[in-house]
Amino acid sequence: MKEKDYEEAYGLIREKRKMLTQRSDEFITMFITKKGLVNLTSEQVREYKRSFHENHWPSFDTYVEMRMSMWAVSIPTENWKSGICSCPPFLKKHKCKHLIAVAATFNLSSIPISAKAIV
Repeated sequence: MKEKDYEEAYGLIREKRKMLTQRSDEFITMFITKKGLVNLTSEQVREYKRSFHENHWPSFDTYVEMRMSMWAVSIPTENWKSGICSCPPFLKKHKCKHLIAVAATFNLSSIPISAKAIV
């Protein structure tokens, strides 16, 4: 991970976006709202998961709206760097600010002081 990745993750943590967490012994899954979304409920997360599991959409616009409404981050507690995120940057680079922020939130990683100073 590069310094810029940690800077972006720290910025995300400071934004205090709405997040819902589901945790097991081996994985932490966190749903993070897109920027500007005021609320995130368990019902919204259930609908998000159901829609993607069934892979049935009334229209392409509905798919895009749901796909971009929140990010699902799932990380193994033993090796957070092998976690995944549903955001477009992760799908391209296999790393993102959401993954680092979730790992730091649960003390699986830490944000370098130099990254905190820039934000």
